[in-house]
Amino acid sequence: MRAVNPDLCSGIIGAYDLVQSGTRPCFTPGPISDLEVREQLGIGAEEFKKRCPDITYYTQDPEIIKRCYFAYNAGMGAAATLDANNSAYVMNNYDDNYRNMVYQDVVLGTVRVTQLGAWPTHLAMQSLITSQLDLSNPTTSIAILDTLTRVYDWLNFEFNSVYINSNATLDFPEQRNFWGENCLVEPSDSILWRLRPNLNPVTENPILTQDVHGCRYALPGIDISSRTNRSAVLQAPMPGKVTTFTDQWYNSTIRIENDDWVVLMLHPRSYLVSEGTVSRGQAIGIMGAIGNATGPHVHYTIYDKNRQAFVDPADFLP
Repeated sequence: MRAVNPDLCSGIIGAYDLVQSGTRPCFTPGPISDLEVREQLGIGAEEFKKRCPDITYYTQDPEIIKRCYFAYNAGMGAAATLDANNSAYVMNNYDDNYRNMVYQDVVLGTVRVTQLGAWPTHLAMQSLITSQLDLSNPTTSIAILDTLTRVYDWLNFEFNSVYINSNATLDFPEQRNFWGENCLVEPSDSILWRLRPNLNPVTENPILTQDVHGCRYALPGIDISSRTNRSAVLQAPMPGKVTTFTDQWYNSTIRIENDDWVVLMLHPRSYLVSEGTVSRGQAIGIMGAIGNATGPHVHYTIYDKNRQAFVDPADFLP
């Protein structure tokens, strides 16, 4: 892939407002690597979702897509008051009539829009691909993309130790609010310590992005991401038998079970283990945002087999 950051410090995602506000540092102008492309696309996706919460990778409604693309480029205020169909940002029904649209912008000045932006193209193609996820035989494009990602992650990690055993700590707010999540119980006391989950699944600079939630769909847990690495390595919090699967909401899942506990980690983009036995601290996957997720993170859940109920993961983290 060949990609070049423009001179305005806005990166390939056109985020000049993020740079000017100080939210993001300047994206260094000039050629960038595939890894930098991936990081920027992740930043863009998060900002896109922030400015238009209605959008998902499963969105098919063209009106929502246009409105959200308008909000991403022109801002939430403009999107709330102006018609996206009359905006050069959206390029609806792109043809010869739209190749020389004059647009005025505070930063860019008066310009002529001469080509279709990347974001509506990306969303349109992503919409076409994800609309086929319910087929019994996924399309070749999905299989190839998934395989390439997993091979890349595996090769990237192959030269490192498969045992991380990171004791990274996680900070919780002094006043925790479970927002009515009342399906958790106190964990059992008389359980073998060697089987207890006591490591954070996220190995690099973990940060709590959402406290306990998920009772309504019978999978209560917390969301953990990384401050510094959107594709952080995931480790096994405890020893046990590991299985991997995709649930009914398209969430990729790593499940580890032993005699006393079951832990589940949702949304990994790649698995570094096959089914079988894993040790505490063993690398098991790469953090991602597969399924019902708005950005790379892990939804981490712990089930107490003795109490036959879910428990608060905060009681088990260093």
